Amino acid sequence: MNRLSKEFKAPKITFPHVTLIEGLLGNEEELKEKAEKLARSMRPFRIRLTEIEKGKHFGNLVILAEGRGLENAYLKAEKIFGEGHVHKPFHLTLLLKDISQKQRQEILSKIGRKFDLEFEAKSLYLVPIGKRPERWLPVKRFKI
Repeated sequence: MNRLSKEFKAPKITFPHVTLIEGLLGNEEELKEKAEKLARSMRPFRIRLTEIEKGKHFGNLVILAEGRGLENAYLKAEKIFGEGHVHKPFHLTLLLKDISQKQRQEILSKIGRKFDLEFEAKSLYLVPIGKRPERWLPVKRFKI
């Protein structure tokens, strides 16, 4: 992530993460309470990183993520935060910059397209987003 951000003069992503839900509205305290409720309803779960997304949903470079626990977490989040929030394919962003298919292919020739990486999700973070990814710092971390 850091190498790609530097090479493509892209915003540096503050910390690696898989996006669960975005587009939340409300005051910070209300969102913290809901996030805490969500975290309490969850148990640690496995996430599998599978492949680089082809650029159909994202211009930037992401690895697709999957797992039953991830799907269940999203359904719980919808119940707590309400429906209608962005639900793109689950993903981990490697490069936060729109790139051409040629650039995508150059990167893929170096790092490959397919992955079979797993990790255990043990935390849920509430992170405000905006136009400056270097400022996407967690407001609060919740253990799950």
